[in-house]
Parts: sequence; C-alpha cells; structure tokens
Amino acid sequence: MIAPRRRRGSIAVEFSLTLPILIATALSVGEVGFFLSERQRFVQATFEAARYASSGPDVPTDHEVRVHAAYVLEQGGLDPAGLQLWVNRGFDGPDAVVTVTMTLPVTILWGTVTMPQDHSQQFTFVQRG
Repeated sequence: MIAPRRRRGSIAVEFSLTLPILIATALSVGEVGFFLSERQRFVQATFEAARYASSGPDVPTDHEVRVHAAYVLEQGGLDPAGLQLWVNRGFDGPDAVVTVTMTLPVTILWGTVTMPQDHSQQFTFVQRG
C-alpha cells in the first residue's frame, strides 16, 4: 500500500513534461498542412494563368496574364503581393507554345518548421487558335 502514495502527482508531472512537445508537434503539423494547402492553390493559379495565356485567337498581353493570375490567387485566398510572373512565347516545331513561370513568397504562420522562402511553378501550353 506504500507504492500508490509515492506515485501521487506523477501523472501531472508527466503531463506537464510532455505538453510542450505535444503543442510543438501540433503547431508543426498545422504549419506543414497550411504550407501544402497554399502550395496547391498556387500551383492551380499558375496552371490557370498559363491556360489563359494560351487561349483563343487573341493572345493576351503579359499584363493581362498577370492581372488574371492575381485574380485567381485572390479567389484562392492567397495574397498576390510579391507575385513575380514571366510569360515566354516561342515555337516548338510548328506549334506556338506559351510558358508561364510564377513565384510567390510563402506565408509563414508560426515559424516552427523551416519552409522554403517562396513557391515557384512553371507550365507550358500549346497556343490555341
């Protein structure tokens, strides 16, 4: 009957020792999840900008592609501030191609996990029209 008295309060001590680890793990998992969600929305916006740049007989200007990309980013819940966008037009054999490259700074939530500094993505489409 002496053993239970010696263990009194040990659960509280163990909990207080593991709580910081649990909180740090939860914050890290949340930050990685947010990063991956933001990354997916950014890739989708880059795809949409490249698709828009290659659409129709009237070729959109670089400025129109940038405005469209910023709009798609905003619709996806991302801030287009710091957006860098390059549109390259060329030929691949007989086909006219458009390559859109976008870069956007990463949103840091808590800084518990080291993340890349920016998202960068490139898509190439054959010019339609």
